[in-house]
Amino acid sequence: MQERKSYVEPHQHENTLARFKNDAFPWLGKRPISEIDAPEILETLKRVDSRGARYTAHRLRGEISRVFRYAIKENFCKSDPARDLVGAIPPAQTTHFASIIEPDKVGEMLRAFDGFSGTFPVFCALRLAPMLFVRPGELRKAEWSHINLDRAEWRYAVTKTDTAHLVPLAAQAVAILRELKALTGNGLYVFPGARDRKRPMSEVTINATSKDSEVVANALIKHACKLPQELSKSLTCDRGTEMTSHKRFTIATDIAVYFCDPQHPWQRGSNENTNGLLRQYFPKGTDLSVYSQAKLNAVARRLNERPRKTLNYGTPAERFNQTIASTG
Repeated sequence: MQERKSYVEPHQHENTLARFKNDAFPWLGKRPISEIDAPEILETLKRVDSRGARYTAHRLRGEISRVFRYAIKENFCKSDPARDLVGAIPPAQTTHFASIIEPDKVGEMLRAFDGFSGTFPVFCALRLAPMLFVRPGELRKAEWSHINLDRAEWRYAVTKTDTAHLVPLAAQAVAILRELKALTGNGLYVFPGARDRKRPMSEVTINATSKDSEVVANALIKHACKLPQELSKSLTCDRGTEMTSHKRFTIATDIAVYFCDPQHPWQRGSNENTNGLLRQYFPKGTDLSVYSQAKLNAVARRLNERPRKTLNYGTPAERFNQTIASTG
């Protein structure tokens, strides 16, 4: 992993490490590599495939095979049993991302953008997206230093290929950017994060704003796969329409989805109060996959044993125990 880390993008390394930690290490991590055989690896792959993550199972087989090839080079083992498992898992079915192609629905989407009532940077991002036709990730990471408003052009390096790219800016786009520059022009990013202006707007923010349930589900599936097992047992959210694809999310991640009662957003574990407490232990942007389960459990215990004003200064642990006791 360390050898490959030197020549791949950081997010690629993080995703690969997360797959190993969640789907391989718990069953294969403590075994001598020379003693691991094909049936053991296949059982691990089937476990991933059984939760509906077939694409991840194929990726994991290739990554396990890469580990064995490295071990052969270093004389830790003699063969690569993962190589013999090519085709053991049925091929993943390619599904196209949800898209709007009917003119009437495109009009509805644009009118919805115009009626957006959130923050001004997000409003500008929504208005620019159909003008520029760039990937959402490229848009949210746009930097002011790459944009020349006088020449009406945006030059940047494409993330996937690291090739130079030029985006001509229409007069309407230039007008939007000039107005936005008064607000965010002193920083690095055109669309900075709401809580940390040194980071770009989050992927979930730009995707979820459109209220497209397929887009939201895809983003949640991608990020859920990086979470430690203890933190990915359930998801509680409000009753917004963006979660209408919750069943597909559950099939892909094996994470149950629960919905708050109407007008009870505090039932979500990720409400602002809890987020504020968590930031005392894990600053924003922390990679939770590097922490041991014992460390995560210790922080959870501290939070659950901390008195809360909303519980009349009782603790979540006390309220939970009372609730369980009352159900007999």
